[in-house]
Amino acid sequence: KTQAELINVYGPTESTCICSSHTITERDFENLEGLPPLGSLNPNYDYILDNLDDRTGIGELWLLGPLVGAGYFNDLEKSESHFIFYSDEKKFRKPAYKTGDLVREVGDKLCFVGRVDNQIKRMGYRIELEEIEHALLRIEYIIRSSVAYQIDEKGFGKIEAFALVNEPKGKQSINKGVLIKNLRKFLPDYMIPDHVHVVSEFFYTPNGKVDKKKLMETRS
Repeated sequence: KTQAELINVYGPTESTCICSSHTITERDFENLEGLPPLGSLNPNYDYILDNLDDRTGIGELWLLGPLVGAGYFNDLEKSESHFIFYSDEKKFRKPAYKTGDLVREVGDKLCFVGRVDNQIKRMGYRIELEEIEHALLRIEYIIRSSVAYQIDEKGFGKIEAFALVNEPKGKQSINKGVLIKNLRKFLPDYMIPDHVHVVSEFFYTPNGKVDKKKLMETRS
């Protein structure tokens, strides 16, 4: 019997209020490849997907409408990079906010897949690092994951993945080779990390986000 109703709501501060919602049901747990949908936008919002990738259907979400903020206080440079007036023959001239969130349309709903600042280009493909993190979490016994991208002194980029493992007794040891082998079930070759590091703990910033810089310092 249902004891509570869970609703996933989405709304950047810059849009001043909640702009979409999705009521979570049992169907959302049938395929746990990523996060639950953001849902459909409220009627007082419109949106476009900028720089849409035809191969993946992923683009940056721009929110349009009268509830979009006017900018950042005393920060004209940052305001001009995130807030614009967008116009076309259907939407006319509306204030718009570039959220930096990468989303995909699935039916009439929007699904979050990553961040623009976590998107890299490799072998001609655009990759969202969060997609690799989600794939890691689909592997049994992985309870937390994080993925970083580092460019070395020669200009070559490497994908570095970190996994916190709850290794069961009496089972095969979970090591780097096993993790990469399992990742190939969920990811194409161009998204496979160069290195997967099994760590004993994760580090966090004061605001509760994974401290990737500290994780990188633990590489063996």
